[in-house]
Amino acid sequence: MLLAHLDRLPALGVGMVYWPTLDPLLFAPDSPIDLIEVEPQTLWYKVADAQSPYVVGDHVIDRLQFIPQKKILHSVGLPVGGQSLPNPEQLTLLSHFCEEIGALWASEHLSFNRVEEASGSWDTGFLLPPLQNQAGLAAAVANIRALQAQLQVPLSIETGVNYLQPHAEDWSDGEFMAAVATEADCGILLDLHNIWTNQRNGRQSVAEFLAQLPLERVLEIHVAGGEEYAGYWLDAHNGLVQPELMEIARRVVPQLPNLRAIVFEVSPLLIEKVGLEAIHRQLLEIQEIWALRSTEPFVCPQRTLGQKPHSEIEIDQWTQILGAMATRTVNPQRSLEKRLAADPGLGVLQHLIAAARSGTVVNALPWTSELLFLAIGGPAYQEILQEFWQVSPPRMFGGEEAADFTNYLQSCHLDIPYLSDILAYEQAQIRSINLRKSVEIECKSDPLLIVECLAAGEIPQNLDASGYRLQVALN
Repeated sequence: MLLAHLDRLPALGVGMVYWPTLDPLLFAPDSPIDLIEVEPQTLWYKVADAQSPYVVGDHVIDRLQFIPQKKILHSVGLPVGGQSLPNPEQLTLLSHFCEEIGALWASEHLSFNRVEEASGSWDTGFLLPPLQNQAGLAAAVANIRALQAQLQVPLSIETGVNYLQPHAEDWSDGEFMAAVATEADCGILLDLHNIWTNQRNGRQSVAEFLAQLPLERVLEIHVAGGEEYAGYWLDAHNGLVQPELMEIARRVVPQLPNLRAIVFEVSPLLIEKVGLEAIHRQLLEIQEIWALRSTEPFVCPQRTLGQKPHSEIEIDQWTQILGAMATRTVNPQRSLEKRLAADPGLGVLQHLIAAARSGTVVNALPWTSELLFLAIGGPAYQEILQEFWQVSPPRMFGGEEAADFTNYLQSCHLDIPYLSDILAYEQAQIRSINLRKSVEIECKSDPLLIVECLAAGEIPQNLDASGYRLQVALN
């Protein structure tokens, strides 16, 4: 069905993941950006409304509609490689968001970020690799079909990064991706940096992966930069594209008969670090690669995949065990637990999840974090975070993670002056967003004076503690 409707999808060109700091490039007369890829969940927030828990401000949609480039959507909150069907509340907003910004197609990750157990469900705080066997295939296809049913545009699935070592029971990366895309009848978002990262970290080579892929289903390419960590190459999006990856793109693009876009993925920190001029030069180089695409009809060769290994692992077992071991300390007892514990890639996942959770707390509670750093030091603060992670699973949205961390800090009864006041102030800021109205709090000391001291890198001293009542509202 996908291939029969390709004529409705225009060839867009070269684009970037959208961040507001790109605006000078987007609105330049000679802009090298043909399209923007919007990650919707990064623009949403969760509110205290059981009927509509996820919200995006009208000003966000208005802003995106004003941007002259074409838009596509790249979801980062409904990965299809796990045991859970897509969250219905997110699906509703995703479909609305896609329609409002005029997205021409959508994409999601062949990963999982949610675990279902008898006691309830919880987030992993990070995209984790799927189970690559028949059970994993069946789950992914069901999830893709459920997601596609809610969207009015074609859907592609991204080729993921996987820091775990390949195992004899697993289907190869290329075989699994090919089977998922074919059975679900969806497009493929070929993330070249992901599969190059996998090759560098000891998984399937880029050449073998591409040889197994139905290349006629590739609608989009991602390129990005990364960094080294503990002998691994990370898909960090914090660098310009490496020359070797550019050469791979030059060889691959002419083989993709239905390619519609190449997107450069960057973090806002990279834009800040290298500047828009360097981003502009990088985009011009990618434009040269885009020009290599074939405009002639191309018949992809028939691919026959070899016999796949048999695996007894079930999807629930995989997500529950990997999710638990990646997010907290587990004493390995079962065979899969022992297999994962022996895999050095598990430590990479644990590091990435810890970094993501640390960043979430600092972003959501910046002044609380600053006070803790100043009062007890970085190592002691990190110990508190690690103890918190053992008792509290990750959350998808920063406000929820901040609320859990606040409750944990209060249970610790730390003897740090002004901690309770700054916690109350920052929680009120979050609640004012969640409730969409102002929130009144009472503090011993003026939280605005506390913030003033912390902003100067100083621990507050001898502030008036006679009591303050404050109305907190965020626009």
